[in-house]
Amino acid sequence: MEQGGKQYPGFFTLHSLGFMREDKVDGKQKMQQTWQHILDELGSVLKRDTRIRSDAFTEQFTVERFADVLFSLMLSALLRQDYDPTALLEIIHRTLY
Repeated sequence: MEQGGKQYPGFFTLHSLGFMREDKVDGKQKMQQTWQHILDELGSVLKRDTRIRSDAFTEQFTVERFADVLFSLMLSALLRQDYDPTALLEIIHRTLY
């Protein structure tokens, strides 16, 4: 994220907010598909990680819900242009391992 932010400053914010403001159904749909793909891949990575504690996930706290939280935090960091992953990585470590 940091590398992309340096290479294309403000791109994410302007691009995503532009889709939200305009009534472009195709653009919004494409963005939703892209976001869903990212969520699906985050979930896949979590499901394949054999180091995760066996009791880390429950019926209420699923892989999918955790992936959704991670993605939300990543989007927030992008909007704020805060590329320090330290806190997020600590949350992941304490929650899963």
